Amino acid sequence: MCLGFTPRFHTSVSHLGFTAAYDKPLGFVGREATLDQKGRGAAGLSRRLVSVLLEDPTPLMYQGEIVYRNGRRVLIGL
Repeated sequence: MCLGFTPRFHTSVSHLGFTAAYDKPLGFVGREATLDQKGRGAAGLSRRLVSVLLEDPTPLMYQGEIVYRNGRRVLIGL
């Protein structure tokens, strides 16, 4: 399941801003918010969607697993 393609994640968070058609004649729901976030850039993000690559493919990660990044606990998922 690719979480980047759901309404739960803003196009900037999932790094998919290039897919938004800002020039659509009728616009789209969330266009203004998307343009606002795009204008603020990465500094305006409170979260970011990333991938996790495990060295051992045996464990399965679903959602909400805890991982450590630079010694700090980070929540993964929703």
